[in-house]
Amino acid sequence: MITCLLGSAKITSIFAKRPIGQASDCQIKGVTMKVQKGKVISILYSLKLDRTNKLIAAQLKKPLQFLVGKKKLILGLDKELMGLETGEKKKIRIEPEDGFGLRDEHRVLTLQRSQLADGIDLHEGMILQRKTKDGHVKKGVVKSFDEQTVVVDFNHPLAGETLRFETKVVDIRDATTEEIENT
Repeated sequence: MITCLLGSAKITSIFAKRPIGQASDCQIKGVTMKVQKGKVISILYSLKLDRTNKLIAAQLKKPLQFLVGKKKLILGLDKELMGLETGEKKKIRIEPEDGFGLRDEHRVLTLQRSQLADGIDLHEGMILQRKTKDGHVKKGVVKSFDEQTVVVDFNHPLAGETLRFETKVVDIRDATTEEIENT
């Protein structure tokens, strides 16, 4: 027997069908979907730094939805959620290598002020953008400056940090063809 949601109506049928390649809001009774590559999942979460216990981010009311396995999320979180079912909660500790990476001192650059646009009123903590040779835009944080130079850290702000997530899977479904192609 298959139970499907169609708008707000609940339909139960042994003959329920769905178009190939489209998401299904149908579940076969007794069969539970698990988080796996190619599924769209919705989670509630909080994120704290392991070192300080400081809350960095939280989505506790409106779930974060993403396609599993498309590298749109922190690699370690993607891996740790695999196999969970709807309703399951999990506390996850992610080391820097599987989070935002290790700090790389080669990404802390000393730039000449002449390389910056005229008239910029610099201050520590300011975010600057720099275009790489391949056209990507990288953001960096001003760490210090003087009359001639500016020290900018292009590491991710959470690089080198161990992360602690508390998660709850609130929904799992098949991805649509469009979702797979557009991510």
